[in-house]
Amino acid sequence: MIVIVFFEDSIHWVQHKKVEQANRKECTIANLDVSIKPVIEVIDLNPSPYQETDISMAPRVVGVGRGFVQEKDLRFASELAIELSAALGCTRSIAEELHWLPRQSYIGISDKIIKPDLYVAVGISGQIQHIIGVRDAKLIVAIDTYENAPIFHSADYGIIGDLYEILPALTAALRNNNIPVASMSPLR
Repeated sequence: MIVIVFFEDSIHWVQHKKVEQANRKECTIANLDVSIKPVIEVIDLNPSPYQETDISMAPRVVGVGRGFVQEKDLRFASELAIELSAALGCTRSIAEELHWLPRQSYIGISDKIIKPDLYVAVGISGQIQHIIGVRDAKLIVAIDTYENAPIFHSADYGIIGDLYEILPALTAALRNNNIPVASMSPLR
C-alpha cells in the first residue's frame, strides 16, 4: 500500500511492506521535492437552488416524495417552502436513488428525525420509515393524489389532488395572504 500526503510544496509518500518473519510492518518514508501546480481552476460558484440547512432544527419543513415526476418540478415545492419560510426535505428515494436533493435533506428513520411546528408532505405516500421521521411534528399537512395513501393516517390536514395544481394555487394564496386556515378542521 502506498499513502501519498500533500504538504504545501512537497509530497510525502509512505510505502508499507509486510515483513513475513516478524509479522509486522516496515515503513520507508521518502520526501520528494516537487512544486505542486494547481490543476483545478474555479470558473464560477453557483449556490444550490435548495438550501442546505439542518432540517432537524427547522420550525417548518416542506417534504417531497416520488409524486414529483421530474427533478425540475421540485421548484413548485421550493416556491411553497419560500412562502412558508420553510426548509425543503425529502424521502430516501429522492435523496439516495434519484439524487435530486442532498442527503442532508432526507427525512426518515435512517437519517433525520424532525419535530417542526409545521410539516407539509407533498407527493409522499407515507411509508413507515418516513412517518417515524416526522411523527413528532406539531402539525402535518399531506398532499397526495391517492385517497388511501398511508400519509393521511398521520396527517392533521389532508388535500387529495394533483400536486401540480395544488402547489401553485397554495403558493399563490400564501403570497396573497388569502388562505382560510380558520375554517379547516384537523383529521386527527
